[in-house]
Amino acid sequence: MRSLQSTPQTKDGRVLLSRRGGAHTRSLSDLAVYQAPAPGAGVCSFVPSATEMLFALGLGNQVVGVSDFCDFPADVRVTRHIVCRARPEAVKANECLNNEMMLQEIATSDESILEVDVQWLATVQPFLTFTFGTETGMPHEKGAVTRALHRAGLIGDGEPDDAVIEISPYTLSDVFGTLLRIGGAMRAKLAAHHLVEQLRGSLRAVANAVASAKHRPRVLVLAGLSPLVVGGHWLPEMVTLAGGQDLLQEPGDPVERLSWDQVRAYEPEVLLLIPGSVNSEQTDEQVGSLATLPGWWSLPAVNTCRVYLCEHVYFTRPGPRVVQGVQILAHILHPSLVEAMLPPASVLKLTLQNGQRCRPRQLAKYFQPIAGQQSTRQNGVDHGSPNGELNGALNGLHSSPQNGEAWHDKAINYTHSGQHGI
Repeated sequence: MRSLQSTPQTKDGRVLLSRRGGAHTRSLSDLAVYQAPAPGAGVCSFVPSATEMLFALGLGNQVVGVSDFCDFPADVRVTRHIVCRARPEAVKANECLNNEMMLQEIATSDESILEVDVQWLATVQPFLTFTFGTETGMPHEKGAVTRALHRAGLIGDGEPDDAVIEISPYTLSDVFGTLLRIGGAMRAKLAAHHLVEQLRGSLRAVANAVASAKHRPRVLVLAGLSPLVVGGHWLPEMVTLAGGQDLLQEPGDPVERLSWDQVRAYEPEVLLLIPGSVNSEQTDEQVGSLATLPGWWSLPAVNTCRVYLCEHVYFTRPGPRVVQGVQILAHILHPSLVEAMLPPASVLKLTLQNGQRCRPRQLAKYFQPIAGQQSTRQNGVDHGSPNGELNGALNGLHSSPQNGEAWHDKAINYTHSGQHGI
């Protein structure tokens, strides 16, 4: 069976350079010896979650091209050809470019905000290309990426070529199915099955831990703040597995806009904001704009300081780290039941208490890291390396000793019922 840590690495966590077609992660000093891949060598991934899956399976050495949206492992864009990027004028105007759920809609639409390197694709002819698919699993005939693949000769006018695999998960079950599909296409079935079982086991551990919760709070997860957007897809399942309730959407629902009146009527007890990076100026501005809305300070989540600003990749990107998102959310909702080693700088909490208020433009300053977030290295796990963070997610959940065994049988029946893809 392929090891999840099989990619050769240096002592500092860098992946070694391969001179046989694929490019492993390497330092800038290695660029002089880098050789362009031979035609038909390596794979190309337009999809951030597919890129993460390939690395989690130990197949990063075969990835020769990625999109500008692929950002994990940290230096994946430095060491591989950027085959797709957003036009400069679109980057600032489209917050949704950070969100794979919304990026999928853009990539399969007729909006011309993506630039694709057709010449590189036509020259290299990667033996597999992972791209965005529509709800039907077929590429949109007018999508910018699909047009580029046509021009590069990777797909014809009829059925999609076997060398192009569309990625379009809508539920957690779809996420795991995608992982198995990628493993099969890359001749890594055993590694894929092993990883899926680990991820499902982590989800079952979360469901078991929160099964004894006396209250499941109403949770609202805003994937966009300007305008207000709820993500649907796998997010309602994540909320349920973590011990909360999402009464606005069902698993597999599409991305939808939400009015502020709907938010006020819903009266969320816990509010998660996942628009993008927790440390960006754009996010700070958008968070501040929430406090200008009528009734913001009277929301139950605001009154009880249960408003959280979270790094979006653990929630909006349907790769292995979505399991870590469930663990993060379970710890937020039920900290007495679930102890989680949180990734560094992944969660900020609103710290205003006892009815305190502030000026809207200052609101972002009152979000502070919650306890339990890891440093770069913790318990011998390197969370900055390609597989370190994933392994930290698999090993990072611990049930509190007080949970006992009273709820165990009920939780097992629930998690083995076929719901939620686990």
